[in-house]
Amino acid sequence: MGLLLILAFVLEWFYPTLFEAFRHGQTPGKKAMGIVVVHANGSPLSFNGSLIRNLLRTADAMLVLATKNNQPAFTGAVVDLLPYCAQDVTVDGLMIDDPDLNTNNIYLVQRVKTADGDWSKASQFTTVWAAKNPDAKGKGQWFRRDPRILAEIARKGYLGLGLETDKAFLDYYFE
Repeated sequence: MGLLLILAFVLEWFYPTLFEAFRHGQTPGKKAMGIVVVHANGSPLSFNGSLIRNLLRTADAMLVLATKNNQPAFTGAVVDLLPYCAQDVTVDGLMIDDPDLNTNNIYLVQRVKTADGDWSKASQFTTVWAAKNPDAKGKGQWFRRDPRILAEIARKGYLGLGLETDKAFLDYYFE
């Protein structure tokens, strides 16, 4: 059993490193798919570069949920983040890792900036939404007033399972 664990460790950690470093940046799978790993500047991957790349796989596999700090969930991510696609950006925010709340790896994005730009709040969506929906003014969360959402609720119910299912649910739980 111990030998199998050692073998699994060696394969997991050193198989890609050795192939990428000594076989022109290609494991057999990458070669079959025509993929070559190189340094960011396009030069061939060195042993140190391959080792660092593969040792960081564990960190790469860790999911970080990015949310916007002052809006529910990730409301309006496209409006707020689309201008930054394909650019190097700096993000300012808060990383939540609280065992008492059973949360970890939740990043609350507050501001974004490009390398040569100014800081921009990651909360422009509601401003853009309000300009597009002037008849939906009011208090409370924007999505409770959004005409598109209200139309879907009228058509399919709150649960999205049909109006009869909604009625049965509401009757059962709230009457």
